[in-house]
Amino acid sequence: MIGAKVVGYPEDENAVSPVYIAKQGRKSFPKNPIKEILSQECNPYQISMDSVIVTKDFLEELTIRVAKLAKKRMDEYNTSRKAQGLEEIKRLPAWIVEEVIHNILKQIKDYNMGLQPEEIVIPGGKMSADKSTKPDITTYDQREVV
Repeated sequence: MIGAKVVGYPEDENAVSPVYIAKQGRKSFPKNPIKEILSQECNPYQISMDSVIVTKDFLEELTIRVAKLAKKRMDEYNTSRKAQGLEEIKRLPAWIVEEVIHNILKQIKDYNMGLQPEEIVIPGGKMSADKSTKPDITTYDQREVV
């Protein structure tokens, strides 16, 4: 059995290990449900396959990011539990995933905080000529007499 060949295992020294390939070969989202979701808001005949693939890639990257951050948060939580003399949790709880998603969305929201609509005037900034800060005092009939 010394000369036996293992099926699926690389033969030469420079070949990539199948274990490494298995780690890199992540499962991907199916395209049909994504296309169905997009077609609920858009005309189904106007959805290109490129748009479905871009959406699929975004969802996969987002899911991978959530998974990595959730694992890190779970490890921190288990370390804290160990320090308190409690048992580690073995399954990823939903509240950790929700916390991670909230933090990701908060980062996106904070990233866009610097943008302001044109109607808001920054102190010291220029105002358009058609807008005035003076109150419009044309009639005094609306004032209450005391």
